[in-house]
Amino acid sequence: MKAKNSFVNKRKETVELIPRHLLRKVLTYTFLPLVRSGVLKQSHLSTPNEFRRIVNKNIRKAVELAEVEISYEETLLKEAERIWKTGNKELAIFLFVTASEHSVNSFYRNLLEFKGFSRKTVTEIIRSNNIEAKLTWLLKLSTGKMIPPKTCQRIRKLFEIRNAFAHYKDVPSLLNEDSDSSSMIKDLIDSMGRISLRRNFKIINTQLSDIYHTIDPSFETSFKLADLFVYGSDEKDIL
Repeated sequence: MKAKNSFVNKRKETVELIPRHLLRKVLTYTFLPLVRSGVLKQSHLSTPNEFRRIVNKNIRKAVELAEVEISYEETLLKEAERIWKTGNKELAIFLFVTASEHSVNSFYRNLLEFKGFSRKTVTEIIRSNNIEAKLTWLLKLSTGKMIPPKTCQRIRKLFEIRNAFAHYKDVPSLLNEDSDSSSMIKDLIDSMGRISLRRNFKIINTQLSDIYHTIDPSFETSFKLADLFVYGSDEKDIL
């Protein structure tokens, strides 16, 4: 009877109830204390039966220790994509940039707290630095790494469009001119050429994740184990 009530044997039920991307994020933070303490290891990615046994044995302890951050990135991104299809590109970019900002701030929250900064100090750093700093000198200072200049340039442009829309100046123009605020925003959008919101989000999120995983290998292991639990390389092995 114990096996039937185990955490792992409820996997199908859990995956059906919670969106997979959200469940993976929750489990990443849930497994993290077990990885940091050496209870779960990289080798368990290739030994699913042992992985299952350890998770069932330690899941209550892990839940008690885990600190989970819940963000709105996917919700914002999906809504941005829906609105983009209606032709309201300004509002879609506004939501896309908000989702991106959530992702960037989450990166710095995890990174700086891992490095030993207090929660209050991390909040102050996030609040007092703009996206330009977060994608350039602050990233270099805190990780020793940089993301490609083309990626920075494109993301900065999208943030510029968001800011122009969010802090609308309502500049007027004559009917036969296009120097008003709305036209200037549309010109900025047109200057970017083809825009894929999902692809742009994935690029910046992946690059920051790759940087963080090199600094905190435990987080990468926890992420991969959560991914294995949610998606499975071979479902019958995990179940």
